Amino acid sequence: MNISTLTAHNSNLFEIDAELEAAFDQMQEEREITGNISDESRERCAQLFGELGKKIDRIAAYLRTSNAKPASPAKKRNASNIAAGQPSSGSAT
Repeated sequence: MNISTLTAHNSNLFEIDAELEAAFDQMQEEREITGNISDESRERCAQLFGELGKKIDRIAAYLRTSNAKPASPAKKRNASNIAAGQPSSGSAT
């Protein structure tokens, strides 16, 4: 793993997106000037795109698991207290 991939690995989603956009712009400029795109430019974009995909997968997995979690015991207890006519711990009496 090279330095830019390590940097991407430790960056947030928006930082990687901005870096990827800059790399694509640089690749486009390189193609306009030379008529060609270097292997290094292609590899850099592929690495950044891969890191972006990993971040999105992690976020999606987190969202799937966080949405499936049951209510915390405190929330259940407060709901039970309210149903039984008892005030919750956060309400004034």
